[in-house]
Amino acid sequence: MNNKKTYYQKFDKDFYTSDGYNDYHARCVVESEKIIIPTIIKKINPQKHWKFLDVGCSLGGNIIALNQLEFNAIGTEISEYCLSNSEVKNKMIFGECFNLPFQNKSFEVVICMDIFIYLTEEEIIKSVQELTRVASKYIVFSTIDKYSKNADQEHNPDELRKDTVNFYSDKDYINLFESAATKLLEKNIFPPKWDFGAIFKIL
Repeated sequence: MNNKKTYYQKFDKDFYTSDGYNDYHARCVVESEKIIIPTIIKKINPQKHWKFLDVGCSLGGNIIALNQLEFNAIGTEISEYCLSNSEVKNKMIFGECFNLPFQNKSFEVVICMDIFIYLTEEEIIKSVQELTRVASKYIVFSTIDKYSKNADQEHNPDELRKDTVNFYSDKDYINLFESAATKLLEKNIFPPKWDFGAIFKIL
């Protein structure tokens, strides 16, 4: 656990405000408001009483965008920097993707974007099970897969990214989720320049 805590501490202010992340918060809020959340709303047509969970919510861009549309949304995050500095920190709690602190089927929609690249293989498998456990209707998932140019450290340097990014293709992720009692609703839901993104329906 101490090693895990040390790893989490690396997701600090420097991580979110340097190199390619120097405009991270502003860019993510715009992407959430203009691309991510409108895409999700269009694809699944959620009812206003549905609850959303954003797993690995970073500084809360998706939560902000959902709240603006009057949806009930909260998030989990492992970064103390994000938990302390997000403008929606009152809607965020500490939580690991592979050990979510919620009861079964607590949320109609669970969003999980761009965090599997920081997990070990064992954690990835457990995380898929946890996402499907707490979701009652849909999972919206995206990640860098092994065929993406963003998996290359030379093209997209990130010292915290795990080697597991090279283990799974989009087909592998689909198989993982469908083996956990979900069905692929649609893939490639985000712009072509983005990495693998899909919506899974809970069976």
